[in-house]
Amino acid sequence: MDSTPKRLRESWGNNEMRMNSLYSPFRANRAVNPQDWDNKMKFWTEMVIESCREQNEVCFDCAEICQRFRMKDKSPLGMGRVIKELHNQGRIQSATDFQSSVQGGWLSWGFGVFVKKPVSWTFNTVTGRNDRDLQGTFIVYDLLQEKSEAVLAEHYRSAECNATDNVIEYTSLFERCRHLCKDERTFDLVLLHLRKNRQVCIETTSDGIRVLKFASPNSRGCPSFNEVDLDILRLKQSIQLLKVQLDKLGSDVERYRQEIILNLKKGNKVLAKKLLRQKKSICRTLENKHITLDNLETLLHKIQQAETDKMIIDAYKAGSTALKQTLHINELTPDAVENVMADVKDVLDDHQEITDVMSQGNQSIAEMAGVDKDELEQELEELLAQDTSTHNISGLNMDLDQLNIGDVDDFNTIVTQEGSPFGASKPAFIAYPSPPRTSPQQCTAMDFELPTVPTTNIPEFSTPEAQERTRQRLVFE
Repeated sequence: MDSTPKRLRESWGNNEMRMNSLYSPFRANRAVNPQDWDNKMKFWTEMVIESCREQNEVCFDCAEICQRFRMKDKSPLGMGRVIKELHNQGRIQSATDFQSSVQGGWLSWGFGVFVKKPVSWTFNTVTGRNDRDLQGTFIVYDLLQEKSEAVLAEHYRSAECNATDNVIEYTSLFERCRHLCKDERTFDLVLLHLRKNRQVCIETTSDGIRVLKFASPNSRGCPSFNEVDLDILRLKQSIQLLKVQLDKLGSDVERYRQEIILNLKKGNKVLAKKLLRQKKSICRTLENKHITLDNLETLLHKIQQAETDKMIIDAYKAGSTALKQTLHINELTPDAVENVMADVKDVLDDHQEITDVMSQGNQSIAEMAGVDKDELEQELEELLAQDTSTHNISGLNMDLDQLNIGDVDDFNTIVTQEGSPFGASKPAFIAYPSPPRTSPQQCTAMDFELPTVPTTNIPEFSTPEAQERTRQRLVFE
């Protein structure tokens, strides 16, 4: 596979003259042409980072990086100065410096680290002629940070419980992160970077197994191993081992079943019985291991549930403490509330007493003024009786549909009904048009003014009330 960056191959085809200039050594004095010097430096620094990203690497060897950029039998002559500039900018770090920055060192953890020889700055920084003599391995900090974040996110995505899933074997995590890390060397660098940032703890058990413990999400402290972590790890290992054994035993049971059927078809019953006994023995073992697996998984589930219970208890404690502080700040106590309610009752009693005194005082004043309450009540009853005996025509509601005046074209012409008290004579009165009605169906007696009816044509009756009723009837007719 061609390791030359794609951008570099395209640049040679587009502008070969410019590429010849880029492959030439840097000028000894930058002040001669600072713009050209800076553009050339920017091109190669970006090219180094870009080539490592394309190769899915987080580090590079100085000799290897020069060969990676070799095009048309030419190698960049200023690569040593470019690497030193990247180092001065803090974008790369030598492997030896990275090793010394990790507390405890990585050799104690059993890592097969890649450092073969330290960095040797043998090039001449003045002439730039010996830039290619730079030796050693450098780590690209930005790429290492990106890989570390990706591995951390991959672990947290698969971890369901902090109490049990944050402790994991090195090999299990490496298999899960193969799509992120190119090789084991890259994976080791990622773990060491996480260890440096206090996000993972790396230990080796007495059995020689490398074990990792990740810090809980949003935790700032560095995780540390204890006996509980190792016990949980052994429990998880036992569960995984049982699952593997159960798969194998299940395959064996199926294989024995096929062999038994085959021997029965061949008529070899003796061998079929022997195989059947072996199959039954395996089935009993399989059943026992299933029971053991169920018990271990139940135990692991209870451990995980204990963390949830602890979280609930902590929430109860926090809520209780907050409520106590709130009651204390606001001075809310049973005695204080009882005192306030007693004060409210006393105030209401005082108010009721004041109201009673005022009522008694008003009654006393009325009696002193000569006003008798019983006399007032009797007078009111008499007025009410007189009011009910008088007929009030103003409260009469009339329906225009019952009056049958909608068919009358001329309100000034009224034909006397046959058999009316007027005989052949017609009453002389004036009808006044009513104001516009707000409803086509209803109107009241106040919508028009009653005409004047001649009283001379009304027969005299025994009482004035009868005469009044006759007059109203004639008007309505």
